[in-house]
Amino acid sequence: MLNVAQREGRVLLTRDTTLAEKARKLGTKVVLVESNSIEEQLIQLRKELGLSYEKTPAKALCPECNGEILEVSKSEVSELVPQGVLEAHEEFYRCSQCGKVYWHGSHWRSITKRVVRIEGKVSSSEK
Repeated sequence: MLNVAQREGRVLLTRDTTLAEKARKLGTKVVLVESNSIEEQLIQLRKELGLSYEKTPAKALCPECNGEILEVSKSEVSELVPQGVLEAHEEFYRCSQCGKVYWHGSHWRSITKRVVRIEGKVSSSEK
């Protein structure tokens, strides 16, 4: 991980204090993640790295393979999703690398609520 972060100019995220110290000594940008809570981790990353969280898939990467997610037509995924999903949704997205299909279902709504909650916490702590 450290070699990849150095070679590709990435930020290393870790909970391992030894790895974080080694990265710092080598001049690799590193964030020592402090909390076990996903929300607290995202808040920390938002504050330390100045990240913003998108509520749309416009800049999303596939959580399975890190491929680019692109909007696709309903007809392109008609054989890949359950019929009920196809009937209930108009917008679909597909990973350009692994082909996984995404849509604005309950998981999407849950993530969006979390992002809104995180942004609220960050905003209130900045005042």
